Amino acid sequence: MSRPPTLDDALARITRYTREGKAVSVALCANAADILPELVNRGVRPDLVTDQTSAHDPLHGYLPSGWRWEEYQKNAQSDPHGTMQAAKRSMAAHVRAMLAFSKMGVPTFDYGNNIRQMAKEMGGGKTPLIFRDLCQPIFVRCSVVASGRFAGVALSGDPQDIYKTDAKVKEIVAEDKHLHHWLDMARERIHFQGLPARICWVGLEWRQKLGLAFNEMVRCGEVSAPHCDWPRSPGFRFCRQP
Repeated sequence: MSRPPTLDDALARITRYTREGKAVSVALCANAADILPELVNRGVRPDLVTDQTSAHDPLHGYLPSGWRWEEYQKNAQSDPHGTMQAAKRSMAAHVRAMLAFSKMGVPTFDYGNNIRQMAKEMGGGKTPLIFRDLCQPIFVRCSVVASGRFAGVALSGDPQDIYKTDAKVKEIVAEDKHLHHWLDMARERIHFQGLPARICWVGLEWRQKLGLAFNEMVRCGEVSAPHCDWPRSPGFRFCRQP
C-alpha cells in the first residue's frame, strides 16, 4: 500500500502506477468532504466513485470537515447536536461531489450507509439515482425474495473451512446459479486477507437454513473451529458455536 502525504502526491502516484500497469492501493489520509469536491473542481475523472464512511452515525462515525480529532472529541461530548449538524453539512458537500461525478458519467454509488438521507436533511439535493442505475436489478431481486447479506469468517484461519462452507451453501441453495457463479469466482480470484471470510446474498429462509447447517458443521467437526456468521443488520452480530 502507498500512503502519500498530499492529494497532489496521491494523484501523481496513481498516474504513475497506472502507466506502469501496477496494482497498488493508494491511501490518502484526508476528509472525503474536502477531497471529493476538490477532485471535482480539478476535473479529475476516476473510473469509479463510492463511499464507505460510517455516515449512519453522524455523532461517532463521520468527522466534520475542517475539524481536528481533538476538536471532535471535545465537541462530541460538550455539544453532540452541533457535532452531528456539522457532520451532516460535510456529508451534504460529500454527496454533492458524488452527484457531480455521476453527472460526468463516472459510475457512482454509495454503500447503503444512509449518507444520502443525511445529506438531504442538510440540503444536499435529491439523490435517488446515486446507485440505482448500477444496482437496481440486484435490489429488485433482493426485495422480491427478501434476500440479504450472509457472511462468514473462519475463526480457524484455515481457508479450507471457507471452501467447505461454500460447498454447503451451493448444496443447500442448489438452484441459484448467480450465487454459485459468485462463489466459484470468489474462490478463484479473491485472495483472503487476515481471517478467511466469505459474503453472499441469499433469501431469509436460506439464511436460517445455512446458519443451522453451519452450526452442525461445527458440532460434528466438519470445520476445524467455530465459524462466525452475521446478516446485514447495523449493530447486530452473532456467532455460531457448537
